[in-house]
Amino acid sequence: MKNIWYICLLALVVFGCEQKDSFYYEEQAELYFVSAIGEPAGSMSKNIDFAFRRTGRMDMNYMYNLYYGDSLRMDSIKLVVSLLGEVSDQPREYNLEVVTPDSLPQTQVILRNPYVLEANATHDTVVILVPRPESRGEFRVDLAFAESPDFGKSSFQDAGKYTITITDRYPKPAGWEDYIY
Repeated sequence: MKNIWYICLLALVVFGCEQKDSFYYEEQAELYFVSAIGEPAGSMSKNIDFAFRRTGRMDMNYMYNLYYGDSLRMDSIKLVVSLLGEVSDQPREYNLEVVTPDSLPQTQVILRNPYVLEANATHDTVVILVPRPESRGEFRVDLAFAESPDFGKSSFQDAGKYTITITDRYPKPAGWEDYIY
């Protein structure tokens, strides 16, 4: 009786396991944006406030932060891009494009197209230059991946688009109407 159990167990081990082929990604490779370290997960937006951008230093008495104010003419942001699909032995080029937003006025950003995803890489860091807007207010720029020969149009609804909100305005002080001013 014991031998029958051993034979059944051996048959189960031998015939119960079968080799399966690996999953192959057969679609064209795509790119998508990834939340950077320190940002909330799934956050595909960045806010730039030119008026209240801190210098990283404090005044001589260490009582308050110093700001650039109107002297800051350009800022830069880094975006992390990730690959969906198989890596390649060759460097591949991709482009970013500005998509017209619906809600806020649009301003300029400097894109250094084409960007290059190095050979055997799955991530890349993109530097975007944002010049200070010519007028005061709040602006918005939406970035998306343009089609390229190496990558298809991104099919991600949330991670295929990145929103940059640019603010350049000073709020009116609470006591502005006082006789002091």
